[in-house]
Amino acid sequence: MTAIHITTRINSERLELPELKPFIGKQVSITIEEAAPRGDADRWQALQEIAGQDLLDPDVYRQLRDFDLAQQRAAANDPR
Repeated sequence: MTAIHITTRINSERLELPELKPFIGKQVSITIEEAAPRGDADRWQALQEIAGQDLLDPDVYRQLRDFDLAQQRAAANDPR
């Protein structure tokens, strides 16, 4: 992968990137990297983006647990 590192001052929105507005007039460092060839790396991108985040919703977990317990009780009472 080829990378170009540029240190410059952003003085306008000429790049048409609204995210740069807070940086106008400030000294910044910009890194531009060539995209990796499509392949196995793309398959894991979504997982890498959420790695380390706590995505568990306690209320949903509780509801699923209660549902499972109700199913177990119902199965225990089923005379089949």
